[in-house]
Amino acid sequence: MWRLKTLTVFTALGLLISHGAFAANGIMGFSWVIQSGTPIVTEVKPGFPAAKAGLQRGDWLMSVNGRSLQGLNQYQAKSLMAGQAGQTSSFVISRNGQQYTVRLTRVPPPLPTQPTVSPVPQRGSFGKRYTLHQGYPLIHGGASGRLAARHPP
Repeated sequence: MWRLKTLTVFTALGLLISHGAFAANGIMGFSWVIQSGTPIVTEVKPGFPAAKAGLQRGDWLMSVNGRSLQGLNQYQAKSLMAGQAGQTSSFVISRNGQQYTVRLTRVPPPLPTQPTVSPVPQRGSFGKRYTLHQGYPLIHGGASGRLAARHPP
């Protein structure tokens, strides 16, 4: 009975997502913190819209879409900067005393990647040899090289 309800919920969510009820939040490819009451860029990820537009670490974010970001807390500033993939925002930034306008179009977040698995056993912090299998460490024991522990079923 529980499984039937779960499938129904997942089916309903799938239909809502496929019909645009939940749009993916877009990302612009930079991180920021609030310093002295104003957001400042702390990291720009290469290949993302922020890097392509010339945003740099240390740029002060003065406003977004005509709304000032000064004096806001992190939650308020984040809500003004958030948007869906494909949506464009206009930022006024301050760099070395000069103000610039930068337009950024959000992109969908990248899909998570599977960690790379090395078939060659590695040495862990306790000197045991291990390999990764489906994200779980397989610990190899003794001189025989047989498997000493397995991942959970």
